[in-house]
Amino acid sequence: MDALWNALLRLPQWIFAVSERDPTAPLVVAMDGKSWVFVFTDTTQLERFLRENNLRGQGELQYLTMPVDGARRWLAQAGTRGVFGVHFNFGGPGWFAPIPNIDAIHAHLMG
Repeated sequence: MDALWNALLRLPQWIFAVSERDPTAPLVVAMDGKSWVFVFTDTTQLERFLRENNLRGQGELQYLTMPVDGARRWLAQAGTRGVFGVHFNFGGPGWFAPIPNIDAIHAHLMG
């Protein structure tokens, strides 16, 4: 797992699915009684997720990108507003983590 997290944390940016109601805000979805954000490592993974979940509208693909450190800060703030966790590359193959674990993993791997 360390190799996977290392690769993720060394990306120049993370790609967030956005809300249809507000394309300037990351998509937050309630699943299993918890709120989740969806982050992708590339737009191909994002587009597959949107298509498979009937979230892909007409026109250009819309998403937000954030440098990894900025994304980690945004996620920490979202955690204080009740967002539980992050799904990375949801649906194939992907992984997830509760928001507080992101900084703990970063500290463990990046020092």
